[in-house]
Amino acid sequence: MNAAAILRTALEWIDASRIRPRRHSADPRKWSAGVQMHWHPKPGFFLKDAESIALGLLEASKTPRLAMARLVFYINRAGRNLSHERVRVLEHAKEIIRGHAFIQGGGAIIGH
Repeated sequence: MNAAAILRTALEWIDASRIRPRRHSADPRKWSAGVQMHWHPKPGFFLKDAESIALGLLEASKTPRLAMARLVFYINRAGRNLSHERVRVLEHAKEIIRGHAFIQGGGAIIGH
């Protein structure tokens, strides 16, 4: 190899190392991947009262378990950005979903 070929190879290697690898999409085996990909609530959906949130989640979900998973996913993603008042509203929405699951499922309580 002559000097020009070595330099060209080195420059190609440097350019290739600067290219960021593509980020892989979410693992489809994880439940959170399904929550993000298949349901997009309208802006402000989680700012409503507890009854509206719970009923909206139950209507948008095939099962109460999925409704609960979506609500828990939102709570976990929002984390410390939620005010104490908002957390109380969302916890009340969880209770409404649990009550619906209890009635529909003949006694099975979700999340306990």
